[in-house]
Amino acid sequence: GFACFFQGIPCFSGSAMVETRTMGKVPMKDLKLGDEIAVGNGNYEPVYSFGHYHPTAQSKDFVELMTKEQGSMKVSKEHLVFVQDAQKTKSVTAGPLQKGDHLVLDTANGDSATITSIKQSATIRDG
Repeated sequence: GFACFFQGIPCFSGSAMVETRTMGKVPMKDLKLGDEIAVGNGNYEPVYSFGHYHPTAQSKDFVELMTKEQGSMKVSKEHLVFVQDAQKTKSVTAGPLQKGDHLVLDTANGDSATITSIKQSATIRDG
Protein backbone atom coordinates (compact mmCIF):
# COMPACT_ATOMS: atom_id res chain seq x y z
CA GLY A 1 0.00 0.00 0.00
CA PHE A 2 0.82 3.69 -0.17
CA ALA A 3 -0.85 6.64 1.48
CA CYS A 4 -0.43 10.36 1.91
CA PHE A 5 -0.97 11.46 5.54
CA PHE A 6 -1.66 14.87 7.10
CA GLN A 7 -1.31 15.26 10.88
CA GLY A 8 -1.54 11.47 11.28
CA ILE A 9 -4.67 11.20 9.14
CA PRO A 10 -4.44 9.51 5.73
CA CYS A 11 -5.57 11.71 2.83
CA PHE A 12 -5.28 9.57 -0.31
CA SER A 13 -4.40 6.01 -1.14
CA GLY A 14 -1.78 5.30 -3.79
CA SER A 15 -4.48 3.96 -6.10
CA ALA A 16 -6.26 7.33 -6.19
CA MET A 17 -6.17 8.59 -9.78
CA VAL A 18 -4.99 12.07 -10.68
CA GLU A 19 -5.04 13.87 -14.04
CA THR A 20 -1.59 14.93 -15.31
CA ARG A 21 -0.72 17.25 -18.15
CA THR A 22 1.49 14.79 -20.07
CA MET A 23 0.50 11.27 -18.95
CA GLY A 24 -3.28 11.52 -18.59
CA LYS A 25 -4.75 9.84 -15.51
CA VAL A 26 -2.25 8.00 -13.32
CA PRO A 27 -2.35 6.54 -9.79
CA MET A 28 -0.91 8.86 -7.14
CA LYS A 29 1.74 6.25 -6.27
CA ASP A 30 3.27 6.86 -9.74
CA LEU A 31 3.60 10.64 -9.37
CA LYS A 32 7.05 12.20 -9.24
CA LEU A 33 8.22 15.62 -8.16
CA GLY A 34 7.70 18.05 -11.02
CA ASP A 35 4.78 16.18 -12.61
CA GLU A 36 2.05 18.67 -13.47
CA ILE A 37 -1.40 17.76 -12.10
CA ALA A 38 -4.85 19.23 -12.75
CA VAL A 39 -5.90 21.79 -10.13
CA GLY A 40 -9.21 22.89 -11.66
CA ASN A 41 -10.49 25.29 -14.28
CA GLY A 42 -8.20 23.73 -16.91
CA ASN A 43 -5.04 24.63 -14.99
CA TYR A 44 -2.11 22.39 -14.00
CA GLU A 45 0.54 22.89 -11.32
CA PRO A 46 3.73 20.92 -10.55
CA VAL A 47 3.99 18.48 -7.63
CA TYR A 48 6.55 20.08 -5.35
CA SER A 49 6.50 17.81 -2.29
CA PHE A 50 5.39 14.51 -0.81
CA GLY A 51 5.49 15.65 2.80
CA HIS A 52 3.54 12.72 4.21
CA TYR A 53 4.37 9.79 1.93
CA HIS A 54 4.13 6.34 3.56
CA PRO A 55 4.75 3.50 1.05
CA THR A 56 3.56 0.69 3.38
CA ALA A 57 0.73 2.46 5.21
CA GLN A 58 -2.56 0.78 5.97
CA SER A 59 -5.68 2.42 7.33
CA LYS A 60 -9.28 1.62 8.16
CA ASP A 61 -10.32 5.22 7.58
CA PHE A 62 -10.99 5.39 3.84
CA VAL A 63 -14.23 5.82 1.90
CA GLU A 64 -14.73 5.38 -1.82
CA LEU A 65 -17.20 7.91 -3.24
CA MET A 66 -18.82 6.75 -6.48
CA THR A 67 -20.52 9.19 -8.87
CA LYS A 68 -22.36 8.73 -12.13
CA GLU A 69 -20.58 11.67 -13.77
CA GLN A 70 -16.93 11.21 -12.72
CA GLY A 71 -16.38 7.64 -11.52
CA SER A 72 -14.97 7.15 -8.03
CA MET A 73 -12.59 8.79 -5.57
CA LYS A 74 -11.00 7.12 -2.53
CA VAL A 75 -10.12 9.50 0.30
CA SER A 76 -9.88 9.38 4.07
CA LYS A 77 -13.00 10.00 6.13
CA GLU A 78 -11.32 13.17 7.43
CA HIS A 79 -10.39 14.55 3.99
CA LEU A 80 -12.13 17.83 3.17
CA VAL A 81 -14.26 17.96 0.03
CA PHE A 82 -16.57 20.64 -1.32
CA VAL A 83 -20.32 19.97 -1.55
CA GLN A 84 -23.24 21.94 -2.93
CA ASP A 85 -25.95 22.37 -0.29
CA ALA A 86 -29.03 24.55 -0.99
CA GLN A 87 -27.20 26.79 -3.50
CA LYS A 88 -24.24 27.16 -1.14
CA THR A 89 -20.79 25.57 -1.55
CA LYS A 90 -19.20 24.40 1.70
CA SER A 91 -16.31 22.18 2.77
CA VAL A 92 -17.06 19.05 4.80
CA THR A 93 -15.20 15.89 5.75
CA ALA A 94 -15.84 12.92 3.47
CA GLY A 95 -16.87 10.50 6.25
CA PRO A 96 -20.47 11.65 6.80
CA LEU A 97 -21.30 12.14 3.10
CA GLN A 98 -24.37 10.28 1.85
CA LYS A 99 -25.81 8.99 -1.39
CA GLY A 100 -27.36 11.94 -3.22
CA ASP A 101 -24.92 14.56 -1.90
CA HIS A 102 -23.43 16.79 -4.62
CA LEU A 103 -19.61 16.97 -4.78
CA VAL A 104 -18.27 20.21 -6.25
CA LEU A 105 -15.64 19.28 -8.85
CA ASP A 106 -14.59 22.77 -9.90
CA THR A 107 -15.35 25.74 -7.66
CA ALA A 108 -14.59 28.20 -10.48
CA ASN A 109 -17.48 27.07 -12.69
CA GLY A 110 -19.63 25.09 -10.23
CA ASP A 111 -19.29 21.67 -11.88
CA SER A 112 -20.61 18.97 -9.56
CA ALA A 113 -21.24 15.23 -9.41
CA THR A 114 -23.90 13.36 -7.47
CA ILE A 115 -22.75 10.60 -5.12
CA THR A 116 -24.43 7.35 -6.18
CA SER A 117 -22.86 5.10 -3.53
CA ILE A 118 -20.26 5.07 -0.78
CA LYS A 119 -18.07 2.13 0.15
CA GLN A 120 -16.11 1.91 3.39
CA SER A 121 -12.53 0.74 2.80
CA ALA A 122 -11.01 -1.43 5.52
CA THR A 123 -7.39 -1.15 4.33
CA ILE A 124 -5.30 0.31 1.56
CA ARG A 125 -4.56 -2.41 -0.99
CA ASP A 126 -2.45 -0.83 -3.68
CA GLY A 127 0.01 -3.67 -4.11
